Amino acid sequence: MFNMFDKKSISDLMDSTKGQIAEATNFTQRLFEKEKESRNEIPDIVLGAALADALRHSTFEYVGTAGGVNSNAQIVSDQLIFNARNGHGFAAEKINHLYDRIRLKDASIVGGDNAKNGADRLVDGQHIQTKFYQTGKGCIDACFKDGTFRYMQDQKPMRIEVPSDKYDAAISEMQRRIQRGEVQGVSDPAQAENLIIKSRFTYRQAQNVAKFGNIDSLKFDAINGLRVAGTAMGISGIITFAVCIWNDMTPGQALQESCKTGIRVGGIAWASSVITSQLGRTGIDKALKPASDWLVKKIGLNGAKAMTGGGGKALNSASKLIRSSVIASAVTTTVMSVPDFIDVFKNRISWQQLTKNVSKTGAGVFGGAGGYLGGVALAGIVLPGAGTVIVMGTALAGSLVAGYGASKVTSYGMDLLIEDDGKKMLAIMQEIFASLASAHLLTQKEADEVVRILQEGNDTDDQAETVVPLAHRLKEMHAAQNRRVFAYKMVNPIVLGVVKKRCQVALPSDIDVAANTADIVTTATESGLSPNDVGYDGKKTA
Repeated sequence: MFNMFDKKSISDLMDSTKGQIAEATNFTQRLFEKEKESRNEIPDIVLGAALADALRHSTFEYVGTAGGVNSNAQIVSDQLIFNARNGHGFAAEKINHLYDRIRLKDASIVGGDNAKNGADRLVDGQHIQTKFYQTGKGCIDACFKDGTFRYMQDQKPMRIEVPSDKYDAAISEMQRRIQRGEVQGVSDPAQAENLIIKSRFTYRQAQNVAKFGNIDSLKFDAINGLRVAGTAMGISGIITFAVCIWNDMTPGQALQESCKTGIRVGGIAWASSVITSQLGRTGIDKALKPASDWLVKKIGLNGAKAMTGGGGKALNSASKLIRSSVIASAVTTTVMSVPDFIDVFKNRISWQQLTKNVSKTGAGVFGGAGGYLGGVALAGIVLPGAGTVIVMGTALAGSLVAGYGASKVTSYGMDLLIEDDGKKMLAIMQEIFASLASAHLLTQKEADEVVRILQEGNDTDDQAETVVPLAHRLKEMHAAQNRRVFAYKMVNPIVLGVVKKRCQVALPSDIDVAANTADIVTTATESGLSPNDVGYDGKKTA
């Protein structure tokens, strides 16, 4: 009998195999947590140690997400006034403004300055006052005080925008007012048609836009959310492209990665925008007002002005923005966690893993959003009157570092409390792999090959048509009735595929075995050694 391996050699092989499994575990854990390690170092001297570390871990998506959260918060903050008694009037301004922007008009809302008898909107140089009342007469009556037309610009009457279903009645009332000489500079009643603008929307539609949970408000939020998605896509795409180039990718590869990131982040931002805007109409922000008011007082007037763009009511506006940001962050966290909720109901992950994933995601989102606003406020406090580039740079850096830091700290804390499902599944896979390695007497090189195929997600070898990420397989394994059987069925075909590549071994003849055995015995006898201690050169082994 010729025995190639003794118990010691098998034990050594098992130890080396376990080392390879440990490497696989580390690799899969990174994959499972969706962390992509950069191939090259980013110079700390350029970006700062914290920022460079964040970029190395590909958490630049926090920047786009934070940008989306901030844009959503801005929208909700502006729309909180919808909850007022006459909120439909402000909703009318918003929907008419959005419609004009879609038609590529040079439109802006200017009523926020609260100027006495000032315009609500400015469209292609024309000052417009939006009046949405229950009747056409009511729309026109609101434009007069003590028998005099209120809204004048450069000694000319502003144009009045009324609901489409109140237009005819509004024309009639304006003609009557002109006939009575109540409109300065206008004496011909036919001019009423030049003074009145027929809105694209009805009074009922404006009312609906100001309310939660109806088709009109959902349509408005969906279209309005496209702008938010564009902002988030742009920020994430640009930073992703730059980081990929720094990591020696070709421009084509970098563009592909940036587009993927942009689509993913933009989609999250759009869905979050619709949900956040709807929640803003419920008055949910009122519960957060005491805390946001307290925080704004700590930030101070300069920080509040930087956050809101200035204005006489900067403190109040900043308070609304902060609580809107909290709502937007919570919604974004929920949207980003939808795949995890689906997985837990399919038993692909445990409830403990869901808690861990949502906590980590939430920490990154809230941290990024807080870092964004904090960066803007810091720029306003330290550098009052700083330019847009400096403020935005501070905001982006703040969102990146804060988002990464919060996610990392939370992840570390949760790791102490909850073990990843992936690690539990890998422990089972490690046990199965070790058993198969022992049964098939895998060499170090063969063990490396099995691990590589597992990492790359192939079924058996490089020519496999199906490529399934290992993280996905681990989730399937978690959902399996018998996880050990699942692991065996996953690893065994790969091991067999590697073993099949072995070359044929020609065993030595009996004469060669006898001759070598005699040499070893003779050498051992002459040297006073055990046969196991004799090396190939006849000397004592180490």
